[in-house]
Amino acid sequence: MVRIYLLSVALLLITSNLNAQVTNVQQSTPQTSIHNQNASTHYIDSIKSLVEQTNKAVCVLENKSDFIPVSNLNLNRIISISIDSTSKESAFQSMLKKYTQITCEQIKIDSLSTGTNNKNYTNNEILIVSIHNSNKDNAAFIDRYISSIKGNAKLIVTLFNTSHIALLNKKSSSVKSILYSNTNTEMVQETAAQIIFGGISSTGTLNKNLGMYPKNTGIKTKGEIRFQYTYPEIAGIDSETLYKTIDSVAKIGLQAQAFPGCQVLVAKDRKVIYHECFGYHTYNKFLPVLPDDIYDLASVTKITGPLPAIMRFVDGGQIDMDEKFSTYWKAFKRTNKKDIIFRDVLAHQAQLIPWIAFWKNTVDSSNRFKKRTYSYRQSKKYPVEVAPQMFLHKNYRKKIYKAIKESDLLPEKHYQYSGLSFYVFPKMIEDLSGKAYDDYIKDEFYKPLGAFTLDFNAYKRFSEKKIIPTENDKVFRNTLLTGYVDDEGCAMMGGISGNAGLFSSANDLAKMIQMYVQMGEYGGHRFISEKTMKEFTKTQFPENDNRRGLGFDKPLFGNDTLSIKDCYPAYGASSDSFGHSGFTGTFVWADPEKQLVYIFLSNRVHPSRESREIYRKNIRTAIHQGIYDAIEVFKEKQSSSPRHSLTDDITIN
Repeated sequence: MVRIYLLSVALLLITSNLNAQVTNVQQSTPQTSIHNQNASTHYIDSIKSLVEQTNKAVCVLENKSDFIPVSNLNLNRIISISIDSTSKESAFQSMLKKYTQITCEQIKIDSLSTGTNNKNYTNNEILIVSIHNSNKDNAAFIDRYISSIKGNAKLIVTLFNTSHIALLNKKSSSVKSILYSNTNTEMVQETAAQIIFGGISSTGTLNKNLGMYPKNTGIKTKGEIRFQYTYPEIAGIDSETLYKTIDSVAKIGLQAQAFPGCQVLVAKDRKVIYHECFGYHTYNKFLPVLPDDIYDLASVTKITGPLPAIMRFVDGGQIDMDEKFSTYWKAFKRTNKKDIIFRDVLAHQAQLIPWIAFWKNTVDSSNRFKKRTYSYRQSKKYPVEVAPQMFLHKNYRKKIYKAIKESDLLPEKHYQYSGLSFYVFPKMIEDLSGKAYDDYIKDEFYKPLGAFTLDFNAYKRFSEKKIIPTENDKVFRNTLLTGYVDDEGCAMMGGISGNAGLFSSANDLAKMIQMYVQMGEYGGHRFISEKTMKEFTKTQFPENDNRRGLGFDKPLFGNDTLSIKDCYPAYGASSDSFGHSGFTGTFVWADPEKQLVYIFLSNRVHPSRESREIYRKNIRTAIHQGIYDAIEVFKEKQSSSPRHSLTDDITIN
């Protein structure tokens, strides 16, 4: 596998004595598999040594006004220009793209003899120019290209095995930061990208003079403010146990047709240490699942869409959890819901019925659409796109609100999951913020996080080849849903709701969940107060046999005593952990005690929602527990007294 190849290569590189001044690391052909390596303390120390030495292989020579790590991702457009002997996207660019939306360009060095940069950049643009394997013969062309850059863009220059350019001998007012390494390996390129965005701090220094920069030059920058992308052992996780468990369980899911494909991302201690894909988009096996594919998150939307906005309003005093819900949703006044409390609503014990099949109210007894409800063409009267060539009447949203308003209440106040309130949260958020709901959460959360794929109506922004299809809807919309939300009620809200509707890649979703693990902080930015995060993520009504937090799901009571068959989530999850699942086969879980993020994305509803194998096989729970097992195995190996592996106890029922 690719991951085994890369790690084997990395381990062989340890003897190369990496540093930014004198090392020229060469990639070698691996002779052994990671699973055949001696899993000893020495092996673990070797991995740690590799990462430490690779980090020292990059020096920051300039960093005006502490420009890196780059902040304010929402305020700048970022462009990466790679100058190399190839026109392929570099490892440096690929790593940059993990942090935020990057426009990538490639220029072949040999084309610079006649070329300059004629674009005029603005002051809200950051230009990252990376130069790979330049020499004396083409140095003048590169100098001319850099000096030709016009405008007010903030410029970062990264030099890989490039030491003959004028920038190293003369200060430039337009250059904010300069990074240097005399190697061009993929690992070093990835390290430089992570330094730029604060995944790691820079520690490299020169051991000899370089142009105008004397020996020992090396500016330390702030790190660990965003994800670091590294090996499991760096975060205290045994890679052999982790890969073995996840691979085997995922393959069982594929064989049982629990889903045509899935992907798993694991982050610990702010480090992404596992992100693997399995299977295909659909059972026709045309498109393999790739790491940047976009998924319908279903009910995971509840904790990533309206909930962060509500927490922000609690911080600002605009919402009080112990006030009546009708204080903020006036339509509930003078109804049977006039006295329900906001806290009860988010804890799912406000006596609201679980759901309403809104779409069934648009068909007659013969299952044909009622007149004047839908149109095949979009117009002012029919603006709401529910599916291709299917547009809903502009006033139907009022009927949805009316149905919620007039719905019955359950006879007793006890835990009963309900999505009804999440239909009204977007309008509530619009009223409180003065902005459209989707614009508000994107501007206040997703863009600053660098989570640019978190969005509604994926079909409007992304190529169909990058979107994982959900179900072939043969009852309501009569089409295969790709980029259109699977949830019918959300579709009737134009794909933008609080109960469902969000799409995302695993990497971007992980940023949101990591912000929660860090109690409201990520990338050096405070999104939500720690006080509010702790309040929302604690069990609200244990005395009422209700495990839920505010919006967040929580472990079953006594979860750590249950078997893998009966627990929810994994029995290794701490009582402080929280998360949510999604109908389409998605699952996210955050564990602040372990500093752990678990993302599982699949399209288990393809081609039909009738598929239940993901639940019968306990796929998501077994993978989740495997992560905790890998943490324990790492501890055992570190103690040099290996004992019984917890993974031996995992059975899939």
